[in-house]
Amino acid sequence: MDFTLTSIRSSNFSVIVQNSGGGFDTHTAAAPATYLGTPVGYPGALACATLKANGTLLARIMFEDATTWRANLSWS
Repeated sequence: MDFTLTSIRSSNFSVIVQNSGGGFDTHTAAAPATYLGTPVGYPGALACATLKANGTLLARIMFEDATTWRANLSWS
């Protein structure tokens, strides 16, 4: 896999959290953890993955023939 860390957030991205009074407060989001790339040796295929804070990797590979592989891997 040839992955590059890529933020897919728009320039207007923000996180708001409802507080106990019913209002909303801005919240500092975690750093982007989205990767886009290609599987080496598979021209035309695309891959994306997210590495979650708990160590779980969520990934998908989409091949030219529409075959899709998905992975949900966790490490302790």
